Amino acid sequence: GLLTPDGTPEAERLYRVEPRDLSPYVDAVDEDEYRTFTRLAVMGPGGELLTGYDYCELCWDEAGYVIGRRWAGGVDALDARGQLVFSGDYLDIHPNGEGGWLVIRGDQAPSDTDMGRATALMVDADGEVHDTGLHTFYSEYLSDGYSGGWCPLTEVEEYDGLSVLVDARGDVAFGRAFDAITRVYEGRAIIMRGDQYGILDHSGTYALKPTYDSILCEDRFSRVLYAAERGNTIEIYDGRTMTKLFEKTFEGADYV
Repeated sequence: GLLTPDGTPEAERLYRVEPRDLSPYVDAVDEDEYRTFTRLAVMGPGGELLTGYDYCELCWDEAGYVIGRRWAGGVDALDARGQLVFSGDYLDIHPNGEGGWLVIRGDQAPSDTDMGRATALMVDADGEVHDTGLHTFYSEYLSDGYSGGWCPLTEVEEYDGLSVLVDARGDVAFGRAFDAITRVYEGRAIIMRGDQYGILDHSGTYALKPTYDSILCEDRFSRVLYAAERGNTIEIYDGRTMTKLFEKTFEGADYV
């Protein structure tokens, strides 16, 4: 499958590929069934393999990197040519758009009675490591990465298990926490307060106040749209201007 974004020139595309024969890797699989059939490598535009089949997960980060979770543990970042630019024995890594990285270090593995513990660190462009002072539970899936200068971090111990937005320096944006942060895109964040959703903009004010039952972001059609639902009413907003494009109430509908 295509790793680089849709619209990438053919000569610059990177692909996610699996081996035809898994037999060399059978003895290396762990007990987690979903990984048993997942062995991935990065392929270049000419069909050449740029990495070995060393990964159980590969994804594209909007900062222009391939993020790969290694079978042996740890995470790699590859540039647009498939060259390794950052690597570490972390649970997760995210480029901050300024040459540095937000990394999640596993401190205490989970047990039957404990979710474990992890620390959020910043690694600057010179390789210096700085503690953000933020701790969360031990997980490989704590964040979706940076977008528009923000990175969401879930279940933060110092904020009573709530979610925060971390900026490129590792500071908590606006010193505020939310019940959930479901999406960050181009300087706006879909947040939840209580059981209601809203959209926070980059100034810290609400583009949409948290009065909605759900909000979704769509960016598949060269245009960003937000769909906000409240009761039987749906509203569609332009994702760049936040202009309302459409509103309709569906009387008697069980679901909108």
